[in-house]
Amino acid sequence: MLVGGSTAALVQVWLIGPGMAITRNKRMSLVMHTPNKEVATVSELLETGQIAPIIDKRYPLSRVADAVRYLGQGNAQGKVVITM
Repeated sequence: MLVGGSTAALVQVWLIGPGMAITRNKRMSLVMHTPNKEVATVSELLETGQIAPIIDKRYPLSRVADAVRYLGQGNAQGKVVITM
């Protein structure tokens, strides 16, 4: 999976994708997104501190299984963050 990247990388996916579907039994496709006004508004509110994400717990990358287990219990009161 490719998220973001340069124009050259996106063109590469566009050109190589069909060949991969034939030779490796894998599908590649592009999903394009154009930010809208709401994204800019929310971004501005976050940057100015008018709204803030609620983080319930933070887990190191080595404890991803614990984080998933915690989410599965259904008790999270905010976002569960994996730190690198």
